[in-house]
Amino acid sequence: MVILLQEKLTIDDICKMFTSLARSIGHLHAQGRIHGDIKPLNIVRVQAQGDNFTTFFSWQLIDFDVSCLVDRPFGTKPPSSGYCPPEMARVLLDGGGLDAYKAKIAYDLWSLGAVLYHLGTGKSLWHTNQDDSVSRVDLQRPHRPGCSSHRRGGDGRPPRADRPTADLMSAGVVHG
Repeated sequence: MVILLQEKLTIDDICKMFTSLARSIGHLHAQGRIHGDIKPLNIVRVQAQGDNFTTFFSWQLIDFDVSCLVDRPFGTKPPSSGYCPPEMARVLLDGGGLDAYKAKIAYDLWSLGAVLYHLGTGKSLWHTNQDDSVSRVDLQRPHRPGCSSHRRGGDGRPPRADRPTADLMSAGVVHG
């Protein structure tokens, strides 16, 4: 098993990995659950053997201890703040109760998009520590000065914790 960030991926590899993970997450969502902690450290490449004894590799999500039912409160274990939607990161940083935040499919979609952004650019959306958590200061500003236009909403502002995911979706930054 190899953790995603230990890999040197081509664009084609990233597309295959993203497609595989999107299918897996879609299956999870069809069961009425979200993963709740999609981040590079929870994506691994595993070796498998096909029916004809050929070896292949597949991408898998691990660490389902934050997973919960859609439209229900999160459990007691908090997700990593560096790859979650900004409004949830703000709740985590404020020490607020997770029970006030309802699990939505958009949560996983944001996280998967943040991972894809990281793989495509080589930089996380926000600066994170080794545990994939973000500080309040880093959450309030783009990862790097001179944030590129594709990370800005329709009003030209970069993503921030005071702009919930729904606002970003309506601005065309995130699509549901």
